[in-house]
Parts: sequence; C-alpha cells; structure tokens
Amino acid sequence: MEGVISFINDLDNKPQQKIMWALHNMFVSYPQISGKVKFNIPFYYHTTWVCYLKPIKPDAVEVCFMRGFDIQLYPKILLSKNRSMVKGITVTKLTPKLMRQVETVFIEAIEVAKKTPFSVAHYKQHKM
Repeated sequence: MEGVISFINDLDNKPQQKIMWALHNMFVSYPQISGKVKFNIPFYYHTTWVCYLKPIKPDAVEVCFMRGFDIQLYPKILLSKNRSMVKGITVTKLTPKLMRQVETVFIEAIEVAKKTPFSVAHYKQHKM
C-alpha cells in the first residue's frame, strides 16, 4: 500500500492528486481491498485485480475496471475506448453523483471478481 500512497503523493498535478486520494480512500475502505503499484500506476486487488487509476492529462483520472465488460451499470459513463477487457470512468470533478456511480461500479467489480473465473477467450469476443 505504501507504493500507492507514494505514487499519489508524488503527483505534481494537484487536481489529479485530489481525485486519486478520494478514489483511493473509497476503495481501501472496503474489506480485503489492497493497493499496489504495477506498470507505474495504482492497482486495487480483491481476489484478483479489480481496477486501476490512470492519470489523464490535463486534470483527470480514469478509473479502469479490469472486468469492465462483465459490468452492465452506467453504460453512458463506463466506456471501453476500444479496449477488449477494460472499461473505465473518467473523473474530472469529485461530484457526489459521480462518486456514488464509481462506488456502485466498484462494488459490482468486486462481485464479478469473486464470482466469475477469468477467461481471455471471453473478452476476445468484446473487442471493438
């Protein structure tokens, strides 16, 4: 977890840092969620990878859900951006409505990770 904390603290972009702290604190408030920096970005784990935080210029953060195609919530904001497995929500402002939506998707992503075994073949059919 120290790696994630250092990653967030080391961000020069203060709006991104503020968004990342809010998301990080939300995620780690759930039991059995841990954070780890992989591929130079913070990932959050339960039984497997659940999501990661990706800084996007100029002042946004994308919350990317590893099993995004198994999540049917909020299709207008949970976008694939031509990815075959991951879907994400771009956060530019910390509004209560958007944070509730991110949290709802996060909870669903945990459930998906617990219930559905991972299969690469399953995601190849989603490639757009």
